[in-house]
Amino acid sequence: MWFYFIDLLKRAALRAVPMGGSTVVGILVIGICGLVAGYGFTVLFEWWKGGRTVASFVAALKSWTPWAGAICGVIFCWAVLILWQIPGLIYKDHESLVALANAPKPVCPTCPACSSCPPPQPQKTALEKPHQCWAHEIIGGPVTEDSFNSTIVATHCNYRLDAPFCATAKFNSDDFKEGNISIPGGWAMGAGGPGKIGNTFTKCISAPNLGAEQLVTLTVYGTKKNPVRLLSSGMGTPP
Repeated sequence: MWFYFIDLLKRAALRAVPMGGSTVVGILVIGICGLVAGYGFTVLFEWWKGGRTVASFVAALKSWTPWAGAICGVIFCWAVLILWQIPGLIYKDHESLVALANAPKPVCPTCPACSSCPPPQPQKTALEKPHQCWAHEIIGGPVTEDSFNSTIVATHCNYRLDAPFCATAKFNSDDFKEGNISIPGGWAMGAGGPGKIGNTFTKCISAPNLGAEQLVTLTVYGTKKNPVRLLSSGMGTPP
């Protein structure tokens, strides 16, 4: 539940920032830090006008109230914009679950009148393939405004993975920021995950199940000119 809530807030923030005509750097540096710098200059000017005395400096420091209100106003407006995105995201996730629940059910060939089919019996072969996964590294994908490059890790396994499941990639450095997880050619409902821990990035999917040989992609965005390179990867259940 907490993984989904945190992932919901992240997705709402990613949708709200472009709507506000800004970036994360713009909010922090131009918005918040700019107001703090404005307060500092106000104190300096008032102290200078007051004769550069201790009393004038103390009086200038008391002018913090309007600036604190302005900072709270900026934070409040961004919070409202982010929260405004959440109902739409919840409704979109709800539609995906409804579509999955209403999907045509397979007809059971052994008992057509049954309300549900019995689980199929696995066919044993003389030589069963061991469970394996393979990862492919793709450099030069799409980038964001505050990144230099991106690295995409495409993973597929020779067996079925039941949701929820997670994909993990370990890189040669931690010079990257979190991206997303997706199923190319299909839809995926995120379930959060540990995210970035050092040079490792893990993201989870709560639905749907993943078929054998179906691709899952993890994307990270490099914060330096040299892109991060994949060392190892894996698929498994959420921690």
